[in-house]
Amino acid sequence: MVKKSLFAIFLFFSLKVFTQPGAAVNNNDGSDPFKNYEKAQIESLYELSSGIIDPTYELINGIGYFQYYYRSRLKPVLFLDKIHSSSVTLNGRKYNNIDLDLDTYTDDVIYIDSSRICIFSPLRVALNKDNVDGFEFFQDNDTLAFRLFRKKTNPLFNLNDGYYEVVYDSESKYLIKHISFLKRLPGNDEYIYEQENYVNPGNGFSKIGSRRQFVKIFGNYSSDVRKYIKESGIKIRNSDKNGILSVLKYYDSIEKKIK
Repeated sequence: MVKKSLFAIFLFFSLKVFTQPGAAVNNNDGSDPFKNYEKAQIESLYELSSGIIDPTYELINGIGYFQYYYRSRLKPVLFLDKIHSSSVTLNGRKYNNIDLDLDTYTDDVIYIDSSRICIFSPLRVALNKDNVDGFEFFQDNDTLAFRLFRKKTNPLFNLNDGYYEVVYDSESKYLIKHISFLKRLPGNDEYIYEQENYVNPGNGFSKIGSRRQFVKIFGNYSSDVRKYIKESGIKIRNSDKNGILSVLKYYDSIEKKIK
């Protein structure tokens, strides 16, 4: 009975996502009754599922996700239609072998529950960022580990808030921001995917640009880093993350020797 009721709420919530929005209606106090009602539905759904059915229903604590890019040829989802596995840690609890995607345009982590069908499609929920400690993608023998960075929790963080892939987190640090930009074309929208690479040798994050700019980031050790890059044959502009990672590990090693 509980599961049937839960499915009915899922169905109702999904129908709300797919319907066209009407004229805005506000109460006299300026509040939006539709938003308040939707919030109450989500809270009730979470309380029902997490308290009665299964602890894994913590994964539905979020907002129903609509695949707005369905007409686009270039889509903003990181591993869409690619074989991969995922894990996520929510409030200290880790969930393995679940279906996740990352929307690189909205910067949302999407939980996909194929066991629950809403409007002929698996249930998709954009997870509540306040609950996400981190998540991982496993694809092509590579592990991409992500964390949410926010200035309110880390005032020294000098980039925009959001999910970043943590490639290296030692004395120096290396983050990748997976991002898509909207390009409007006649009759359609396309989403252009890019990776932004940021390194922090100890004095804040800087975006990787040219080789010359990259070398300057390392201050007094710039000449050492320049020599290492040349001898290793690393092309900074076209390097994959393993090339940048090797430079940072080398930098950390020479710093430790001097200390």
